[in-house]
Amino acid sequence: MLLLLVHTQAAARLSQPEEGRGGCRSDHWTEQITERRARNEGMKMAKTDWYAIRIKPGYQRMASRWDAANEQHRLETIIERNLRNEGVECFMPSFRMETKHHRTKQWMEKRFPMLVGYAFVNLPHLNFEEVRAIDGVMCLLKPVRDRPPVRFSLEDIGALMDAEHEAYQNFLLDRERRIAREAAKLNKTTRRQMEKMFPPNTTAVIVDGAPFAGMLARVLGPSSRGKVKAVIETLNGFANIDVPLDNLRRAS
Repeated sequence: MLLLLVHTQAAARLSQPEEGRGGCRSDHWTEQITERRARNEGMKMAKTDWYAIRIKPGYQRMASRWDAANEQHRLETIIERNLRNEGVECFMPSFRMETKHHRTKQWMEKRFPMLVGYAFVNLPHLNFEEVRAIDGVMCLLKPVRDRPPVRFSLEDIGALMDAEHEAYQNFLLDRERRIAREAAKLNKTTRRQMEKMFPPNTTAVIVDGAPFAGMLARVLGPSSRGKVKAVIETLNGFANIDVPLDNLRRAS
């Protein structure tokens, strides 16, 4: 069942079309993606013996404390921290989302598992009993009681790593677009930033809150005061309109 979930999750993530992933990409964005890709490729090339573990309820929550000097532990879960402290390499496929705090109204980054209740551990020494004893581990996945744990191929793990990487790319891009939209509300978005978000001839959808909501529009370029000049097709022919940046979304 888990193997089916692995293939399904990976296929769903990797089947997303490339169209619509453009946008304003900062140097920091590119640097994060490059570092993450290098780390994943290194894990794929290393000697690996990956096995799935069942995780006890509550252990995929974010750990309450983390080492501020080590950025990669910032959104670490309890099970990942416990395994890391015992020297066990762990891979928990995940995706990230932003939520707004109900009181402070500040945006918070949160991380969620792609496969709820499961993670993967690299056990080149086959130390199954030591892993079972780690706090938060329920068991290792077996086909039947008297058989050894299921070993997952490098292709399976690599597909999930690629899916996680894809989800992380989309998260960073969505966050930059959200920041740009908020800046547009304050009339702080530059023409160059608007051109990166919606290059000329981009097909976009006008969303609720603006005239012609639900219609497709072809972007011509930045207008003024946080607006984009676009062309829509009406019963009387083509018409040029100015649409607030916050009311445009790329057509998928």
